[in-house]
Amino acid sequence: MNEEEALKLLRFNPYALEQFPEPTEAMCSQALKENGVAIQFLKNPTEKMQRLAVAQNPGALAYIAFPSEELLEQAVESGW
Repeated sequence: MNEEEALKLLRFNPYALEQFPEPTEAMCSQALKENGVAIQFLKNPTEKMQRLAVAQNPGALAYIAFPSEELLEQAVESGW
């Protein structure tokens, strides 16, 4: 499966991220834009990915091991 096909799949099923052993940043971003909780399938999400996940769904915070103070504030500001 090429990246374009993977992005299309992730647009419809962000949980498919779990099936990619080494997803690209674009693949991660697409999945997290659709469902922030998909961050649970990433081993070492970047700060940018964490912000994207929490912006989409503040509950994604539960899957972030050591959230930054900024990230916690973002979750609170979004009503979590």
